[in-house]
Amino acid sequence: MFNIFSTTKNEKLNDEIKTLTEQLTKEKNTCNQQIKLIRDFKEREDLLEIRKLELDEKERNIDDLVNNKYSILENKLQEREKYAELLIQKITKNNENQDKQITLNIGGKLFCTTIDTLTKTKETFFSAMFSNYFNTKPNEKGEYFIDRDPSYTDIIIDYLRDEDVIYRINNMSQVAKQKLISDINFYGVMEMMSIIPQLILNIFIDGNFQYFTVDFLVFPHISWEVIISTDQYINQYEEGFYIGMCNNLNYKYGFSVSNRSKYTPYVIPEISCYSGKKLSYPYMDSSARQKTILVIYNSRKQILTFSSDYNSFKIKNVPSNFTPFVYCKSNFSAHITNLKQLF
Repeated sequence: MFNIFSTTKNEKLNDEIKTLTEQLTKEKNTCNQQIKLIRDFKEREDLLEIRKLELDEKERNIDDLVNNKYSILENKLQEREKYAELLIQKITKNNENQDKQITLNIGGKLFCTTIDTLTKTKETFFSAMFSNYFNTKPNEKGEYFIDRDPSYTDIIIDYLRDEDVIYRINNMSQVAKQKLISDINFYGVMEMMSIIPQLILNIFIDGNFQYFTVDFLVFPHISWEVIISTDQYINQYEEGFYIGMCNNLNYKYGFSVSNRSKYTPYVIPEISCYSGKKLSYPYMDSSARQKTILVIYNSRKQILTFSSDYNSFKIKNVPSNFTPFVYCKSNFSAHITNLKQLF
């Protein structure tokens, strides 16, 4: 009986020990998990603290940058306010002088007027001279000196005074008109050109030959257009028209271009030419039925220029006494139009 009891008791003790061991193991695992959670939390807390320190540093940097930018902008604003104040003072002083009588010394001749009169028209020599951007000062005699021929300055000043100067201009010689135009260009009073007599296009027709005359002395820089038309197939190896300038309307000898792809002088009986240059492109191809050619002549530089589409050809040393012309054969027709003066 004793042995049986002892065995049973041992087994029971063993079971209890096993149960306790399992419980201890579970509690140990639970404790380990809690310890790990605590460590993880501590690590995260440390990371958050580090992150907070980094953010605080960035915030301080941003504050410093903003304060620096604000300081720069504030300094610039103060500078602009000072500049604006000086500009207002300068404009105020300038406006006070607008109605003040001044004396212009143009090439030794004196003209009395006011700044208000001289600057009435904008973007001129005078408006720039008395603007806020130039510190124009009179000489020791109180005169504003301009080294220019004074012969026609009074007409320009009278025009700025709203006086009628058309009659005086119409009664001027051609040479005087040209000098007046030169002064208008110099002083930049370009609106005055509207009262200068305009070009008159007088076209003369002699068979297939058309020409017009222009007073190059008064209008040294002009342009015109020639509209060439045809209803037939264009043979690139045959001349159909010539456009240019010639010195003799009877012999028709001068400078010209034609519809041919290459320009050859001294071989055309109707038109003889000085220049032997060649065109890289024809002025009218075989499929075209109409072509507009722009011609520009500058008598000062003696340059004659032909332009059509993307093709341009320039001839130099063309005398100003030559006459613009167009010559067309029977299968072509020409129309001279849009004559303009260029300044």
